[in-house]
Amino acid sequence: GSTVSAPAKLGVNYKITQLVTGFGVLQVSPDKVSYAPNTKVSITAKPSNGYGFTGWSGSIEGKQLEVVLTMDGNKTVNAKFERLPFITKQIVGKTVVAGESVSFEVQASGGGSLAYSWFLNDSVIAGASGNKLLIEDVREKDAGEYRVNVSNEAGGVESEAVALAVHYTLGTSVTGSGTVSISPEAASYAPDTKVSISAKPAEGYMLG
Repeated sequence: GSTVSAPAKLGVNYKITQLVTGFGVLQVSPDKVSYAPNTKVSITAKPSNGYGFTGWSGSIEGKQLEVVLTMDGNKTVNAKFERLPFITKQIVGKTVVAGESVSFEVQASGGGSLAYSWFLNDSVIAGASGNKLLIEDVREKDAGEYRVNVSNEAGGVESEAVALAVHYTLGTSVTGSGTVSISPEAASYAPDTKVSISAKPAEGYMLG
């Protein structure tokens, strides 16, 4: 007699090819060599310490850390991680006399191009987008707390907040013979400082 064999079934599975740029890992669940068609696979991007995730390419787009792939074909998953910005030199507080110029500078490092946003008392300073902030012809309204945010595609870091104090100078001149005494005596004064001024004529002279 003759024997009829059962029909053979050919199972087609699909693979995921991973490519990681920078420092980080991909967590795949379920983690298999290959997958049956239409299997749902969860992939999570996990940056290494000091790095941030900047996005997917290949079979996935976007920047969300966790994505779900439907295995309806072979997939290529590219993940990019970038060094987070970090500040190497903080800004320093300043005291300046009204009418003078003053500048703040931050030094930072990180992956890609760095962007800078400066703040005065938590309000963004328009047009301040470099690592240096120059204020010309300083006025009392410029006094306050300054900080800068440094960012790139991976994330951001904020500097310490430092104070800018705006002072005034007191100039005196004497016509004739005599002296003027000032108390307290200082190179410059904070706004609203009370200063006592007394004039003492030389012998034989009078104030007039």
